[in-house]
Amino acid sequence: MVALRISIGVGAAAAIGAATVSVLSLLDHDERAVAPIRLATAALPPDYVADPGHETVHVVALDELVGVVERGGDDPDELTVDGVELHLGPTAWVMTSPPRGDFDRDGTNEPLRDELVGLVGRQHRFEAHVRFGGEHADVYFVNGLPYRDLTGPAPWQSSDAVGDERILAAAAAAVGEGARVVDLEAEGGSRVVWEAEVIDREGREYEVLLDAAGEVVDVLMS
Repeated sequence: MVALRISIGVGAAAAIGAATVSVLSLLDHDERAVAPIRLATAALPPDYVADPGHETVHVVALDELVGVVERGGDDPDELTVDGVELHLGPTAWVMTSPPRGDFDRDGTNEPLRDELVGLVGRQHRFEAHVRFGGEHADVYFVNGLPYRDLTGPAPWQSSDAVGDERILAAAAAAVGEGARVVDLEAEGGSRVVWEAEVIDREGREYEVLLDAAGEVVDVLMS
């Protein structure tokens, strides 16, 4: 089971001089000081300046998930922790990605697919953006090692890729007023890059396919 989930909060800031963010435990609505989460120093937009002598960058809200990793499917990237689905990138990218870090802590830096396989069956720590009702988590750190950048595109995306929020807005708009996105998967194809699961105001389910620019390719009723 998940031992601890810590929310940094939307709009949290990581200081460049000391990339450590102090967080508060939100368990049972009890605010208790816990050890700082170590965040990798993120590249700042060149024009982003806070107060003089202290540059900061706003990052996504992160939660810490600690638990035994289990398989959620046949592919090496289909992993779960206590029922929370870990989003680790498109399967095609995972299968071909070179070594990116010793995520499974076995002392060997292996191709990414092998590192993810090595996580299964043991307890590990993930820092991720948990969303869609707590069912899915976009992974940013694995056992303290950076998996993807906090502020830039994911490693499987192009440098000019649009942000997730724009993708989510486009997917909901494609279905109509009152629609909500309940899942978003990176597909990594040449044309279809995102697949969103959307529910309209009447409860009907749709699959919305989008390209890298956030343009809708197709809308399919589930």
